[in-house]
Amino acid sequence: MPATAPPPGTDTLTPLVQRVRRLYSLPAVAMEALRITDDPTFDPATLRECIERDPALTGRILRVVNSSLFGFSRQIGDLGQAISILGVRALKLLVLGFSLPKELFEGAQADALAHYWRRTLTKAVAARDLATRCWKIEGDEAFLVGLMQDIGQLALVQELGEPYIEFMQQVRAQKGLLLESELTTLGFDHAVLSARLMDHWGLPERIVSLVALPLTADVIAKAPPEMKAVAEVTLAAEYAAQTLVDQRETSVQPLVASLAQSPAPDQPGLETLVNEWQENVEQLASALCLTLPNRLGYADLLIAAHARMSELDFSPFSLGVSPFSLGDGPGVRVSQSGPIAIHHGGFTHPSPGTCFPKGERNDAAACAPRPARSSRPDPALSGQLAAAVAACRHARCPLSLLMVQIDAYDDHILTRGLEGATDLTNLLARMIEAEAADEIRCLLVADGRHAVILEAYDRREAVTLSRDIVDAVRRWSKSQPRGFTVSVGAATVETPARNFPPLDLASAALKCLENARSFGGDGVKSIDIY
Repeated sequence: MPATAPPPGTDTLTPLVQRVRRLYSLPAVAMEALRITDDPTFDPATLRECIERDPALTGRILRVVNSSLFGFSRQIGDLGQAISILGVRALKLLVLGFSLPKELFEGAQADALAHYWRRTLTKAVAARDLATRCWKIEGDEAFLVGLMQDIGQLALVQELGEPYIEFMQQVRAQKGLLLESELTTLGFDHAVLSARLMDHWGLPERIVSLVALPLTADVIAKAPPEMKAVAEVTLAAEYAAQTLVDQRETSVQPLVASLAQSPAPDQPGLETLVNEWQENVEQLASALCLTLPNRLGYADLLIAAHARMSELDFSPFSLGVSPFSLGDGPGVRVSQSGPIAIHHGGFTHPSPGTCFPKGERNDAAACAPRPARSSRPDPALSGQLAAAVAACRHARCPLSLLMVQIDAYDDHILTRGLEGATDLTNLLARMIEAEAADEIRCLLVADGRHAVILEAYDRREAVTLSRDIVDAVRRWSKSQPRGFTVSVGAATVETPARNFPPLDLASAALKCLENARSFGGDGVKSIDIY
């Protein structure tokens, strides 16, 4: 779609474009960089000298190049090194992406800018990663499209002011799509305005056309072959931004479907991708000296997606080869003021923290997946630990706590459905009970995570039991078409003192668990605390 094609609402758009073009121009360094690189025979040293005239831009580019977004094994010390390693084309794209007119940001509300930047960086980071990892194409162009597609929002904020900001907030609160709402209300969307600005600035026609291309599957399916892959990546990155930043839970389905249809469907699980994107966004924001609003954890998003889709009565859909059953599986209902309750088969699953003494577990009382894993111990664990601390102090014996977590639990929700993931949680509890020769207390404290209280177990005994549990899961998984692995964090205190805080044990076990998971899972980490 050519950037100059008249979209709906041209009568409204044309005077706005003319005004925006007059007000917002690229900085001189960016314009000069465009002019230099238009000549196919230019000297890279000329481009370096041009960019170095703007020390702030030079520093910003080097900070970004040295961030995890690019993942170079050595530090890039100067712009000349960056050009030789990145290439002129990639560096040119960074210059353009980080040279937006400062007037676009002046006077805008801080929260509106913060949301804009988190969304824009999320979209750009996801686009670059998806391009290289899943579509097997160069990621620089996709990164620039993701970075530039929403600059029309900034222009509308400046030109329309508070009414437009309130309009954006209302669309976001209602989990709507801003581009669609703009088209209905204004007669055009901000992506078209972005493309018109970029065309005015003299950016490559291909980039302008990609920015202007409507983000719908039908339009992208008909895109020219040379643009189709980047357009598909941009659409998937848009779904990622809708999910992670706009908190639009219904976008999880098309995001996963896009990944499943990519040329390289064998990719890391969605949880891994999302966590990498969010970490890269944080580093990129830090490099750009930006303050972003707090991000929402992946587990929160996934549970919210289930809740939202259940409310909308979506029919079941397929993610890859495994059903993600929403119509026939467990329903998730979110109350106005209380916690999430998950209903299935006429009963309500108990909350995390429900204690199942050995030999008394009832499968019908097993917990379904719950919202966000927390780094804080579950409140229901506190009383159980306090009682165990008192008993072990009185008996003058050690006390150990295991945190046993199903690895990549959220991926199991996606591939097995809520009910299948719940079955794994139940199975893990039975394995724990089978491996423990003595009486134990096993509590479900988070998504796919059990806390195991071991009175009179020293660190060696706790680690031995932990390894037995990991090995039992491995043995079972070898006989199954779709197995799973677990990570265990173990913490031990020798004869708790009178003032020993019980939750210190839980915090230490959680830290060991996260350490075990950071090494790829399927293992044990332990610690003695005093």
